[in-house]
Amino acid sequence: MSVIDQLKADFLPRLNDLKSVKVTLAGSGDEMEIFFRPVANIKQTDKYLPLMQQNKIEGYVELVLNRALDETGRRIFAPKDKQTLMSDIDPEWLTDVGNAILGVDEDEAERIEKESEKAAKKSD
Repeated sequence: MSVIDQLKADFLPRLNDLKSVKVTLAGSGDEMEIFFRPVANIKQTDKYLPLMQQNKIEGYVELVLNRALDETGRRIFAPKDKQTLMSDIDPEWLTDVGNAILGVDEDEAERIEKESEKAAKKSD
């Protein structure tokens, strides 16, 4: 087996695995379950990682847009939903779901948020 075949054999089964996170909606208290794959390919990562490295919340929008799934593994958002996610959805919901997809725990999420706030103040 070639190196490339070994790499594909390692990655592809993980790409088909589904995990989920339950998120409580702040206004209603209802719980929502969002599914995701614990790994992402380069195409997906290239859509959100550069934005996140610039401390832009839009990175979370791209992350959720591209990786949030239903229980069958289908995307729950279409590209046309981006503007709605950007303007009409609670940013805390986006970051909670995004952090779960990325495997970031609450302590790490707080640290990231504080760093983002500091970076935003410096750019003002």
